[in-house]
Amino acid sequence: MATKTFKSEYHSGGSIKVTTDEKKNKVTFIVCDQEYSFDTIESDAEKKMDWFLFENTSSYYAEQILKWVKSKIKIERPSFW
Repeated sequence: MATKTFKSEYHSGGSIKVTTDEKKNKVTFIVCDQEYSFDTIESDAEKKMDWFLFENTSSYYAEQILKWVKSKIKIERPSFW
């Protein structure tokens, strides 16, 4: 389980706290005291997290946060078959 807080004036509320949990296959974002969770075994998990981050911060920070999340937990890739 890894946790990191990203602080910037570009984030909604000024910070985004991210927690990854490998045992539960879950990534949790806390933005403005609201908790949002994503299941990493879903085939479109990466896309959902990217959309969520893009709505709550700039595209640069969305990319940086998603890169950190991918380094901490395995996210399923879309299956085309």
